[in-house]
This record gives sequence, C-alpha cells and structure tokens, in this order.
Amino acid sequence: MLKTVFLAFIFFHNFLAAVNFNWAVISGVVNNEITVLDLDSNTTLSPNIPLPTNPSPATFPLGVAGTPDGKRVYIADHGTNNISVFDMTATPPLAVKNIPVPLGAAGPRWIQVTPNGQFAYVLTDSPTNVTVIDLATETFLPTIIPPNPMATQMNFFAIDPTGNFAYFTDNSANNVSVLDLTTNTFLPAVISLPGAMNTLGITISPNGLFAYTANGTSNNVSVIDLTMNTFVMNIPLPGAQQPIASAITANGTFLYVINSINNTVSVVDTTMNAQIQLITLAGVFASVADIGISPNGDYAYIPISSGAAIKRIQLSNNMEILPEIATPMGTANLTFMGIGRAPAVPPTPPGTNLVQATAKTNSYFWETDVYNLISWSAPSGFTPDTYSIYQDGVLIGQVPATIFTFESHNLNSKTIYTYNVVATNASGSTLDLGSVAVQTKKG
Repeated sequence: MLKTVFLAFIFFHNFLAAVNFNWAVISGVVNNEITVLDLDSNTTLSPNIPLPTNPSPATFPLGVAGTPDGKRVYIADHGTNNISVFDMTATPPLAVKNIPVPLGAAGPRWIQVTPNGQFAYVLTDSPTNVTVIDLATETFLPTIIPPNPMATQMNFFAIDPTGNFAYFTDNSANNVSVLDLTTNTFLPAVISLPGAMNTLGITISPNGLFAYTANGTSNNVSVIDLTMNTFVMNIPLPGAQQPIASAITANGTFLYVINSINNTVSVVDTTMNAQIQLITLAGVFASVADIGISPNGDYAYIPISSGAAIKRIQLSNNMEILPEIATPMGTANLTFMGIGRAPAVPPTPPGTNLVQATAKTNSYFWETDVYNLISWSAPSGFTPDTYSIYQDGVLIGQVPATIFTFESHNLNSKTIYTYNVVATNASGSTLDLGSVAVQTKKG
C-alpha cells in the first residue's frame, strides 16, 4: 500500500523592488496560508499570509511556482480546485485572487512555470490531467491534456531549462512520462526505472542533461539521460529512509536528497553518482518533506512538516546551523516550498536627482537655529548599505540605508548651501543620488 505524503516545495526569489530580500514561500495545508521566509536575515515574516478569498476561499494549498520576473506566485489549491495568485511586488506579498480550474479537471496538485514565464502547467489528480494557464491573462487554455496511457499515478513534474519538455514521475508504475511543451502532447513511450519503487520528486540538472528521481520505497535515486530519455542507473542511499525530494547545486555537482522518515539528508556527488555523506538533522520531529537551495548557493532549507520550524544546512561544510528558524505562531503542516530568483529592478536612470532640501528654523528664547533638512529616495537596482551626505563638498554625515533624512544645523542665515548624497553598498560600490542647492531662512 502506498503511503500518502505531502511534500514541501521551496520557491526562492531575490526581490529588489518589492520586499528587498531573498525569500522562500511555503504553503500550509491546515491553516490555508503561506509562510514567507527572509533568506537574508533567516527570519519569517509574521503573521502568515492567508490564501485569497476571491471569488471563493481557497483551501488545501499544495504546489508553489513563481514567474521568472518574480512578480507573481501561483499555488495549487487541491481542496477547492483553484490556483491562488499572490502579488510579490507588494510588501508583504498580497493575496490577489483565485483562478478556478476548468471543468474536466479537479484536484490541482502540482504547478510549474515555463522558463519564459508565458505559461504555467498544472497537474490535477481527480482525474489525472494536465491543464495550462496563459499567464498574460491568467486564464486557463481550453485544452486539457490527458495523461500518457502507460502512466497510472503521476505525482510531480519538472520542466527542463529549455522549456521544451516536462517530466512527470509516476509512483505506481515507477516510470517517467515526457510532455512535449511545444505541442502539449505526451510522447508515446515512458522512461522505465528498473529497481525504483515509489518514484516521487524529480530534479533536473542546471545544464538540462540529467534528471534525478527520489524513490521512496527503494531508498535510491534514479538517473535519467535527458538527451536520449533513457534510464542510466540507480544510486543507492545507505541509511536513507523514504527519499522524497531533492535539490541540486547551481554547478550541478551535488544533489541533496531529503529522507522523510528518518529526517536525514543524503549528499550525492553527481560526478561519481554516489552518496558521499548522510546528514542527520538535529532534534525529534514528525517528518521533513522537501529541500531547496538558496539563490547564492550558501544554504539548503528544509521545512519541518509540522510547521514548527525551518531547518538550514550550510553547504560549504554540510553542517546543520542551529538554532532552527522559527515560524510565526500558529504555523501548521508546512507542505510545498519553492525556490527561484527574481531579476534586479531596472536601475535608476543616470542623472536622476533623488535629493531634496528644505530650509527650516527653530527658535529657542533669544536664539534661532538656522538649518536645512535634506531628504532623498532609495535608488532602484542598487542596494545601499549607507548614505553619505556632503555639504558644499564636505562630508557632514553618514546614515544607514534605513534612514532617508538628515539635518544640517547652525547654518548662516540667507546663505545658499549645496548638498549631495552618495549611496554605498556592502561591496564598496557607490552611486551618486544627485544634488540640490537651498538658501537658508533668515535667522
């Protein structure tokens, strides 16, 4: 008998214009909400964000996927046959609406967005079908794609880097079906995986040459050659119990496989196709279900299915970092979590003046303080660490990036002063925000 398991699919983004930090979105099936993790500070936003209620409330969120431009996140709501839409340009992310799945398809389970951001593919399981969303209009196309006749229970899928093919795992027949995304039809043949049992999550190498499936009952990983769509071998995972999903490093050298029953992570060297380490996660907890690697490649993140915390592994030494990352009060049953990267916001055009100044005075009995208030706006496409303020070419102050005003006191009355503000980022690069001249008031 197959064990029903809900994975945690991780989706990471680097948002510069919106929330301004690397983040992960995690869906929670019990409270019908998402948890947002700030990967820069390794803290979660609080509170969690409920699913949309328009046109009707969404329930039982599972798969998560985001657009390449980082503006939207889509979540498959298994309970109410919706796809929930979140606007990630808002702070915090905004629940926008629900898109009902078309008639003839029900039970949306898994969702992936094509690399060009034009379409989202949705796997439903009641019955098993594949449907397609046109992301320009956020409406479903009329076509419902039936499964490959040789598939019996498709669970999860991944789209290759070219956007031409999607690969669907089958945890009953233990094979992989290939969907041609240029024609939206399944190839006649499936990729059989001899020696694999309970085939679940699938990960594609960054170069698109190989796919790796986590096989829950046989405790191994199957390797598929995507140039020929053929089975290569099974990689044994000694000490693993029910591998369920995996994530691969940006250079494709290491595959991290999460083992849900004994709460371990298998590290696979893909150049050798062998497990080289088994990481045991600290503590006693119900289960873990998925894993994802941060955009900078420094960490792997693992949600605890109960929702109690999110675990983190430093990939430079494969050591777990403690304490765990706390989740907002009331978080329960973390399910799918997704990983990705958003593009940088277009930079502020050269010559744009972001600096303003206002002449002011303060009177104290027989004295009057003549001063100027300097203010500025944050630049786009540049992440400041500090702002330096110059008066007539002389540095008069420096403030952190969270401050956007500065006061210059004890000035001469009816005198013109020129101010310049320069932003500096963590690496030492600078950006001139412009200058402004202002005449002080009469003292």
